[in-house]
Amino acid sequence: MTPGGFQYPERAKQLMNYEGMEWESMTPTDIDGFLDYRGKYFVYMEGKVVGKDLLRGQELALENATKSHAKAGHKAIAIVFEHDTPVEQQVFVKNCRVVRYYLNNSEWRETQQPRKVKELIDLFFARCIAEEKQSF
Repeated sequence: MTPGGFQYPERAKQLMNYEGMEWESMTPTDIDGFLDYRGKYFVYMEGKVVGKDLLRGQELALENATKSHAKAGHKAIAIVFEHDTPVEQQVFVKNCRVVRYYLNNSEWRETQQPRKVKELIDLFFARCIAEEKQSF
């Protein structure tokens, strides 16, 4: 297995069914990707097919997760990316285009210039590390 690849690709095809798991109007959601960098910086990733957007529940979940990290004194970003990869092929997330992102405790923003997922995460980590060095 290559780093970032699937350890159990057959299991990745198995759908999780959350039927009957509802509290008020809430139901579970999934997150396509998550990074925990040294317990200080957190990245949530959600991919959509070109032209589709987050459901409001997914949007709220990502907002609340990043806000929770901010309240704890950590940096966090939620990234929404898009792809047009056929369903029978793997989506190589690093090359996908970022549609928008939610940073710490702010608001959803569109990228000022076209960015790939890996590029935005690299930038996020670099800024977090630079800020940490300045605070000493």
